[in-house]
Amino acid sequence: MVADINRYPSGADMRNHILLPLCAAMLASLAATAQAEFQYHHRVNGLIKAAPPPPACVDAKTAAPGTLSDRFCSHEGMELFNAGLVGGHAVLYGLSDDPGPTSWSPTATDIPALPNCSSIVDCMRFTDGQAYTASLAAHSATATHAVSACTGKGEGWYMPSLAEMVALADLRGHPDFARMNACHQGYRTSNENGAGGSPAIIFNFYPNNYVIANNADKIYNHHLRVRCARRV
Repeated sequence: MVADINRYPSGADMRNHILLPLCAAMLASLAATAQAEFQYHHRVNGLIKAAPPPPACVDAKTAAPGTLSDRFCSHEGMELFNAGLVGGHAVLYGLSDDPGPTSWSPTATDIPALPNCSSIVDCMRFTDGQAYTASLAAHSATATHAVSACTGKGEGWYMPSLAEMVALADLRGHPDFARMNACHQGYRTSNENGAGGSPAIIFNFYPNNYVIANNADKIYNHHLRVRCARRV
């Protein structure tokens, strides 16, 4: 204390350099404690509203076709484009093509588990790309070919049917469709045609705004692409 007195020989110096800063610190501490107690008691009594909950996930089945979101229920964290309802399911697409093999199978033989459509129009009746993907993945001739670009992405991804790809093309005028980076070249589908050799069905986006689907040789890729989908 003697040292302090020697350092601050006058009462004014003692007050300015020790007492006033000490009082200010004590008052700040008391104010913070009082504020914390105020908030606690009023929160307990319901007088202060809690922070709003995070936004609910987006129901893809009721969302407008063309909705782009990373909050679709059961698909949170994935930015997906909603192509709308096909066969009672909302079909969701990733924003880029999926790398991997694009030949449909090593041979042109028929895959018994797949329904054979008689024409391109008839193929539009067979919409369940998820089930067809499971059949392709289970068949030794096709499991490591184009379908593996989707099954290799993880659970829930599948190679869409022709009808599911057409649903996507129908939204090509939507503002967010440009985010899809869709190419005008052909895309593989999970449909098979019953014509000679049981060719697989391909689907094309064309820049002049019409869509055409053709029978494609299963064995060669013909510069084809794969665009995987999910659904709810």
